[in-house]
Amino acid sequence: TSQARFFSLAIIGELAYFNPLRSADITSMPRLRSGVVAVLLDGRGVEGEAAKVVRNCSANGAKYAETWAGEEKLLEAMIRCLSASEHIKACVVGAVFAMSRAGVAAQTLLKGGLVKMLEARIKEKVNAELTPEQKERQRVTMACAAMALLNLKEAELEPASKPAGSGGSGGSGGAGEGGADAGKAGARTTGAGAAGAG
Repeated sequence: TSQARFFSLAIIGELAYFNPLRSADITSMPRLRSGVVAVLLDGRGVEGEAAKVVRNCSANGAKYAETWAGEEKLLEAMIRCLSASEHIKACVVGAVFAMSRAGVAAQTLLKGGLVKMLEARIKEKVNAELTPEQKERQRVTMACAAMALLNLKEAELEPASKPAGSGGSGGSGGAGEGGADAGKAGARTTGAGAAGAG
């Protein structure tokens, strides 16, 4: 059921959060990765939790970000999620940001058409009908998309000189939240705080 999926993904996501060892275990499971993609494609309202698994694993190291970015149909699924709720969009953009901070993963994102996705997100106008909390989430997500886009533009300009795992916008020393404390805080705020969960 959708409820069972939600709690299962939420637990997996929390296990990976700031935990490189758990992230390694989770990322190393092909069936789990394909299952996350299936949830993102399925569209039953729990895509946000699936995106958090990608984000939290990718944030803990470049090699995890590279594996997730290269997972079959993942990027296609994330682009599809642009038509979902603000919560899901926030989670997906957070995952893209975490992956974008690893050099090789950023190259994969470039090839997967994520630039157009991020540009579209940045250009969106804040919906006047949203609640104040939802408006703030939308603004923060747009800022996160801008940082991810900057990382991809940097990777596009310097594909050979930017080593895997080098820090992009939001901190340095790792992929996403896996680098310095500043990078962790940045990914937490943009990828998770805007979505309302960790």
